[in-house]
Amino acid sequence: AFVAVAISLFYAFTGFESLAVAANDMENPRKNVPRALTVVMLIVSLVYVLVLAVSIGILGNDLSGAANPVADAAKVIMGSAGGYIITIGTIISVGGINIASSIFTPRSGAALAEQGLMPSFLGKTNSKGVPYVSVIVSVIGTLLIAWSGSFTTLSQISVVSRFIQYIPTCLAVLILRKKFAGKEVSFKIPGGAFIPVFATLLSVVLLVKAGIDAPMKIVWGLG
Repeated sequence: AFVAVAISLFYAFTGFESLAVAANDMENPRKNVPRALTVVMLIVSLVYVLVLAVSIGILGNDLSGAANPVADAAKVIMGSAGGYIITIGTIISVGGINIASSIFTPRSGAALAEQGLMPSFLGKTNSKGVPYVSVIVSVIGTLLIAWSGSFTTLSQISVVSRFIQYIPTCLAVLILRKKFAGKEVSFKIPGGAFIPVFATLLSVVLLVKAGIDAPMKIVWGLG
């Protein structure tokens, strides 16, 4: 149960890694991407803590039985209008995520295709440089996945798939740091090897426990 909750909680912080996908479209990405990632994570964490604190303070023991705690807390303060405001805000937020994903996901597939890690046809672009094949494939895949299960199940599968990506990424930090030792870099993770090693171990533990509790999540995550 703890692992399922931890994975669901982790889902709230996913997406930050997608910022690096759009690095080519940024000004001075070597400097701005690390800074943006740090600032985004700090701001998001602060907002989450404040929202949770307010919801707990308003609902108290009723929080555990609330289907939508934030909306319920808003109703207590502002009446039914508060619930509508939160609902509209949620729809806007989900729409923003979908728009961002529609940019990042196809470009990720196209980038992998250009490097020979995925079928080359995924890298095809139209006259405006849009990877239209990757867009079509990602839309079809998204619809199929969205129709396959509940939000909780889908969020956990999403996190599992990310753990599978995070593990080699963290290990790559150790390898590249040793390979390019002495070379000037724009950003270096503080703490030596502690952070990548800890992140790798944590990802492995959660991934293994998730596989024991629900093997199909691993299968879907690998997909």
